[in-house]
Amino acid sequence: MLKLSLKNSLLFPLTFAGSAFLALGVYFVFIIGFGESDLFALGVGGGFLILMTICLAGTSSLFLLNRRQLGISFQLNSPTPLAQRVLDLSVTVTDATLFPLYQLRIEPLFSGPDGQEAFSPFVQVIRGTSSTTNLQSTLQFPHRGVWLLSSVHVSIQDRFGLTALNWRIAPTETFSIHCEVIQLQSLPVVAASARSGDDLQHTRERSGDLFDTKTYDPSDGIKRILWKTFARSGELIVRRPEPAVIPEGEVPLYLCAGPGDDVVVGALLGYVSQLERMNVQVLFGMDGLGKAEILPGEAIREHTTSLAWDLRAGSGSDFERYLQQLEANRRFVSQVVVFGPAVGGAWLERLFQAAGRRQLKLAIAFVPAQLASMRIGAVETPEERKDFIAALQLAERGGALPLVCHRAE
Repeated sequence: MLKLSLKNSLLFPLTFAGSAFLALGVYFVFIIGFGESDLFALGVGGGFLILMTICLAGTSSLFLLNRRQLGISFQLNSPTPLAQRVLDLSVTVTDATLFPLYQLRIEPLFSGPDGQEAFSPFVQVIRGTSSTTNLQSTLQFPHRGVWLLSSVHVSIQDRFGLTALNWRIAPTETFSIHCEVIQLQSLPVVAASARSGDDLQHTRERSGDLFDTKTYDPSDGIKRILWKTFARSGELIVRRPEPAVIPEGEVPLYLCAGPGDDVVVGALLGYVSQLERMNVQVLFGMDGLGKAEILPGEAIREHTTSLAWDLRAGSGSDFERYLQQLEANRRFVSQVVVFGPAVGGAWLERLFQAAGRRQLKLAIAFVPAQLASMRIGAVETPEERKDFIAALQLAERGGALPLVCHRAE
């Protein structure tokens, strides 16, 4: 429940129309009515002034009542709200007091933690005398992050538009908005580390294209036996999936994504889900996290949301610290997988410098912006294509392995 604050109250109750209406009433009464003894002008002007007095008294009374007792709460009707999706929002107004011919106007303002990217998605108007009102509205957050309901502007108005008094609610509510998980066509699993003493089960079932046959081994299971071949030759032959790209162990994975790079984060989360299906652990790091540790996919998703507004996000400035944490945890790696936007820049140079000091190789997944489209094969602009090619060339010059992401069908 939001409590009220009288900050930024507007204590002058007349609107522009109300000021003109009052001036007209004074003119009719004192200039024409009394000055020229015009009874009609006196009646019209007097009516104007009486109406203004009633509106002023009603607006002022409702302002004093509602600023003390009014309560407003906001609740998203989605367990996992996603950015760039239309979300349903419930607005509950309690202890409201309204007279006939008066209305309550509510306008919320959402922003980042320090007032970044503030926007007001809707205005709700309440009429009637009910003390509790449940309203439904919709809104759309531009990108992931922890969004603050920074203020709610409330106004008591008469329905003639003559008077209004405004104040601001000081809320404390926040909303964690995630990005869509983009399921990718399978990327190579670049496992660059393994712990001493690990018992790697190389006979574990792997995903991939079935491409070759081999003599049956008990570890293969009977489902892969080619029974027609057995009937002809008497030999147990099995068809095996592609074996070369899925080693067991741990994958060092680093994210470079700013607040607006939801497509990069979504692709990374899709890659993490791919690794989890293969029981490959992720040594995760990102700008602002300040550590490198094995994290499950849900924890990685929470970090990508909570750190979206971090000033270092997308800069690559914490990659050096990430590598230091790996060394401190005795994770000696030779290659790190990085997800970043399909635009090279200072973040890529910082990664190359940190990796070069340790003779590490980078496998960089450049995520194009059009990957966010729900339509497979979305058309990219010539500028996006140019930036993407330039980023790939820069990665190759730096000795990195470029990974191209495609949305799974």
